[in-house]
Amino acid sequence: SGFGGFGSNGGGFTWSWNSHNARPMPQNIEAHIEISLTEAYYGCNRNIRVGSKNFNIDIPKGVTTGKVIVYAGYGGKGYDPLTGQEKYGDLYVRISVRSTDKMYLNSDGTLEMMMAIDWIDAILGCDMELDVFDKTVNIRVPKYTQNGGYTLSAGKGFPKYKSEGYTNLKVNFIVKMPKSLSQSQMDMLESIRQEIKK
Repeated sequence: SGFGGFGSNGGGFTWSWNSHNARPMPQNIEAHIEISLTEAYYGCNRNIRVGSKNFNIDIPKGVTTGKVIVYAGYGGKGYDPLTGQEKYGDLYVRISVRSTDKMYLNSDGTLEMMMAIDWIDAILGCDMELDVFDKTVNIRVPKYTQNGGYTLSAGKGFPKYKSEGYTNLKVNFIVKMPKSLSQSQMDMLESIRQEIKK
């Protein structure tokens, strides 16, 4: 509709466009939706409203924050400029994945978890089982683990988007200190402290 017309001086050809006869082009629509970490892990079906329209969309498993999913033909109605036939644009849905207090996805898709461990396990090391949605992961707490230390488990994290396998799992440790000990336990610790200082 922005062209008023143009012509060629030597060829005798003149072309003009009447904006009043123009039909609307198919319109792409953008939307944003927030889903839980569990919904992103398993995939889900959601109903969203864009303008006056309701859409039922399937969200594949493994989506991460910032992922844009295109739903062809879910956009605004218009007409194909080449064929003149009725046609719909596309719906672009940008995903945000809501984290929890103990679990979140980092920028490369690694699933990170927070895990509290007792101070004695942090010192001596131990093997532990961790439930990660539909699977149980065996992890090793290394000896002398510090508060804020972590361990990585390859292929035990989040489903890969439209691919086979899983991302890595990173378990971050929070070392818990005891709130009280018996006198005999305190005596044993005192004995260990004196031995360490020798």
